[in-house]
Formats: sequence, C-alpha cells, structure tokens
Amino acid sequence: MFGEEYMAFISENKIDNKGRLTLPKETKAEKDEVLYLGLDEGTKELQIGTFHSIFTKIEELNNKLNETDDVFERISISKCILKLKKLIILKLRVDKYRRVLLTNEVRELYDLDKDTIYIKGNMDVINLYSNKEDIKGLSM
Repeated sequence: MFGEEYMAFISENKIDNKGRLTLPKETKAEKDEVLYLGLDEGTKELQIGTFHSIFTKIEELNNKLNETDDVFERISISKCILKLKKLIILKLRVDKYRRVLLTNEVRELYDLDKDTIYIKGNMDVINLYSNKEDIKGLSM
C-alpha cells in the first residue's frame, strides 16, 4: 500500500509521452490503488498521496454540519469543507507498472510538462517538482 512506511527519498523520474508518471518503488504503490493529486494545506506544494487526513476532516465537518441548526455555523463549516475540497485536484489509479496518469491540463498548470520530474518522499506523501532547485530537505 502507498506510504505504508514513512518515505524519505528523492528521485528523478520521467513522464512518458502519454502523460504517465512511474511512481518510485519506495512508495510501495500497488495496482488499482486509488491515490490523489493535491496540494499541501500549508505550503501548497503539489503532492500525491491518499489524503486520508483531508477526507477525515471533511467527514467530521459534514457530521458537524448535519448536527447544527445555527445558520452562521453552517456557513462557516461549509466554507471549511469547500476549502479542503479545493486541495484535491485529481483522482489517480495506479496501474500494474506503478504508473499514474497526469492529464495534459494538470501538467501544464503545474509546470510538469517537462520530461523530468523530481519526486521527494515526504512521510506518507510524495511531492512533485519540475525543478531540482525547488527541493528542500534531502539531497540527491
């Protein structure tokens, strides 16, 4: 399963001509596993992960929303839910070769249309970078 062990690595990866990114073996991604492309809540860095924490927060907020009759609290909770949902960009499915498909629009929008993508394993997610210089922390 993806990220079942904490990940700490940096790798240089290629996106093929069909837009598929092969995930590093350190991710332990498995065939048909569902992952998400999204943004880190704080840094807004592009990440791939399960995003369990975000989905858990959304579920908790939905429960709170159903329990309250206060209009202002409902508005506040709804805004929080929308903010969290905006962090999830694209649902990904891992194929048997440990690849995920990144759409043309996503690659262009996030400057991932280059041949080489740098991936940093960061706890239970991986961060994607188009430039090696943008990676902070571990060294290659």
